[in-house]
Amino acid sequence: RNLRLNHKTWLDLSMTWPDRNIKRRFQQTLLGLFVALSVFVWDKTVRAWNSGVEFASQDASIELRIGQPISRGMSGGRVASFKISAPANSYFQTVVEQQGSVLSAELFDSQGKSLIKIESVSGAHGPLYLSEVATAAGSYRLEVRSMEAWAPPGRYEVRLQDVRTSEAADEERIAAERTFAAGQSLVSRAREQSGNEARQSRLSAIEKFKEAAKKWHALADSHG
Repeated sequence: RNLRLNHKTWLDLSMTWPDRNIKRRFQQTLLGLFVALSVFVWDKTVRAWNSGVEFASQDASIELRIGQPISRGMSGGRVASFKISAPANSYFQTVVEQQGSVLSAELFDSQGKSLIKIESVSGAHGPLYLSEVATAAGSYRLEVRSMEAWAPPGRYEVRLQDVRTSEAADEERIAAERTFAAGQSLVSRAREQSGNEARQSRLSAIEKFKEAAKKWHALADSHG
């Protein structure tokens, strides 16, 4: 702890070593020690940060309830699952608020079929909205996933924003979300394409986003 010389200083001192081979081995040893210590310090820092963050289990489904938001930590490559119980003929909306994690959110029905997947378009901050009309009483599953396997830990909040009797306008609201999600899917596809294919996918995505915006505007939906 009393040694305050950094790795560059040690390397400079080693230049006075009389034997070139010994000097080279000494430099390599010091460099390896510096790298090992850097990794050790980083690991300890991340572990210390994680110790103060509550992570949702990948296997557990936590039930969402109105007026009870859930705040969790999310590290790279992880996924968390939440349960939503909806009565028959009801509309519900969930919101995933990103607070330093780039996330995607996917809603599944009681049979495990994917209904909608929304990805972040605002980086590691901002809300993700997912809605559905339950024609029959049942349970739905919401999966929140980190989109970056390498990402350092961040936070997010998930909440059940609304559960009420469905209205005629809800079908159009859900259609807007699905159309927006389709546009996101086209953008993701364009990243894996090149040339004219990528261009066509991006143009199609723009049309989807315009269509979704038009639907939200007609509904006077603030998040659209």
